[in-house]
Formats: sequence, C-alpha cells, structure tokens
Amino acid sequence: MLQMQKYPANLTSLPTMLNDIRNEINLFVHDAKQQRRLELCTEEILVNIIEYAYPNTVGALYISVEYIMEIKQLRFTFYDEGIPYNPLLELSEHNKITSLEEQPIGGLGIFLYTTIMDGAEYKYINNKNQLTVWKNLN
Repeated sequence: MLQMQKYPANLTSLPTMLNDIRNEINLFVHDAKQQRRLELCTEEILVNIIEYAYPNTVGALYISVEYIMEIKQLRFTFYDEGIPYNPLLELSEHNKITSLEEQPIGGLGIFLYTTIMDGAEYKYINNKNQLTVWKNLN
C-alpha cells in the first residue's frame, strides 16, 4: 500500500504517480472498466493539485492508498501544503446543471470524481490540504 508516498507536485512526476496508483488499484479491482474509471478520477485530482496548489513553485504531493477489507472500500488520500482549497465547494454550481453543454469551463474533474466515487471528504489539517475519495468494491 502507498502510505504518504511523496512526489514532486509537477507534471513530470504525473506518470510515476499514476503508475503507482494503478498498481494499487489493480490489486483490488479486476474489472478493466472500473480500473480505468478509478485511474481517471485520481488523475483529475492530481492534475488539479499540480496546477493550482503551488503557483510559481514546485511543492510536494503525498499520496496514500488504503483498502479497508471489512467494508471492501478502496480509499485514496491526497495531501499537499499548497494554497488552502476545498474543491468540494465547487460542486454546488455543477449540481444545478443538467447537461454537459451547460457546464461552465473548469470544475468538471471535480464533478467527475465525485460522481464516480462513492464519497469524498476535504480537510485542512496542520497546514495541509487533505482530499480523500473512496470507492466501495461490493
């Protein structure tokens, strides 16, 4: 399991981060469509952190992946020390829109991963953004 694995928060590190996450997903999810959906969600989260958390500098991004056997749940937690930002606050505007054509530019990644995943939670703790998303694997 990935436990607070540290990466540079830049696009050059994105393939490594995605590969590490993919390896974790593949341990627990055997359906190719479900694997790709989870990868897409985590990629959206990573790109948003890389692009917005550290303007004009490269910071660190930490990733944890945990499987909770008792409830068959796969959890992904992303930490950064960048600008405090709760992406879940963006959902209220997107939830009011009924078609893709009506969606405003930006924020679709947030809408995507909160729709595909079974839950999402944001916290700001010890000067760190912490975004956790999870998928129930019943």
